Amino acid sequence: MESGEGSDISEFSQQDHEILNDRFKREKVKYSHGDVLVRDVEPENKREDEVVLLSTLGFGTGNIALQRTVTELYYMGEHVVELDFLGGGKGVTGEDGSSSEYNRQGMLMAEFMDDYFRKNPHIKQMDLMIQSAGLNRLSAIVDLRPDLLPRIRSVILSSPVGLDEKEGIIDLLKRQKAEGDRYKKLPKGEFDQENADNLKEAFKSQYLRHPVKAIKEGLGARKANKYPMLQKLRDAGIKVGIMQGDDDLLADRNKLLNRIGEGYKKPFKQGINQFTEETINLYEPQEKPPPPVDALRLMGGGHGIQVDDPKKAAKTIVGLRDYIISPHDSPIEVE
Repeated sequence: MESGEGSDISEFSQQDHEILNDRFKREKVKYSHGDVLVRDVEPENKREDEVVLLSTLGFGTGNIALQRTVTELYYMGEHVVELDFLGGGKGVTGEDGSSSEYNRQGMLMAEFMDDYFRKNPHIKQMDLMIQSAGLNRLSAIVDLRPDLLPRIRSVILSSPVGLDEKEGIIDLLKRQKAEGDRYKKLPKGEFDQENADNLKEAFKSQYLRHPVKAIKEGLGARKANKYPMLQKLRDAGIKVGIMQGDDDLLADRNKLLNRIGEGYKKPFKQGINQFTEETINLYEPQEKPPPPVDALRLMGGGHGIQVDDPKKAAKTIVGLRDYIISPHDSPIEVE
C-alpha cells in the first residue's frame, strides 16, 4: 500500500474485530527497569513507508481501552504496537523536579525500543502516540536517552496533561472527577458499553493490580511542566502534533491554547482535514519564533477522544501524523 493510500477505512464486522483481538495477544516482557505488556498488531497490507506507531497511555489505564481504535488503524494499514507499563523496578533519578516513577517507565520504554529495533532491523523509526500524562515518559527519554531521538520520526500527543505549570495532586483529581462526571451525562453511543468494559479492565490491570505504581504516577503528574521538552523535540528534528478535545475538563483546552499561543497576535489559521471534513488549527507565526508544535487538532469530545469515536480517532491520528510529516502530501489542505 502506497503512503497515503490508507486514508479510506475498510468496513469490517464485529466478528472481524473479535478475530483481530484473538489473533494479536498481549505478551508480558521483562526488562531491567520492570515489566511491560506488549501487543504487536501488524497488518497484512502495510503502508509502503512502514514506520511503527507505538501507543502508550496516561496513568492508571492501558491500551485495552483503545482496542476498537487500533482495529480501525489496522484496517488503514497502520502497524501499531501497544505498550503498557507494569509494576516492578526501582525509581530512576532524572532532572530536578522530575518523577522517579515516570523516569523508570521512560527507561523501560527505551529498553523496549532498543529491543524492538534490534529484533526488527527493517524498522528504522517509530511514530509515538502518547496520551495524557504519558508525555512524562517521553520527557525521560529526551533527557536520559537522547541517543534514541533519531529513531523517533513524529509524536502525536492526545489530551496532553503536563504542558502547563506545575499543580497540586488535589487539583488534578478534582479535574479528573469533573471529566468523569461530564462523561457519565453524555448520550450513549454505539460502542459505549464495550468502551466502558474495556476501561474497567484497563483500570483493574493498572490501578488494582499495581496500586503503588498508579499512586506514584499520579504524584508524578503534578510535577510536570514539559513544555520545554517540545523545543528539544523540535531541535532534534522530530515533528509534533496535538489532538485536544474541546470539552476536556482534565487536560484543559484553554490552558493548552494559552500556553502554545503565548506572545502571538494570531496563533492559528484554519485548514480542512479531508478525512473528516472538519477544520484543523495550524500555526501562523507572528513576530516570534513558532511554538514547538507543528499542528494542533481541536476536535469534539473530552479526555478520551482516542476512544469515544474509534473511526474518527483513527482518521485524525493518521491525518495529523501524515500532515506534520509531509504537509504537501497530506490530506489536509490549508485555506
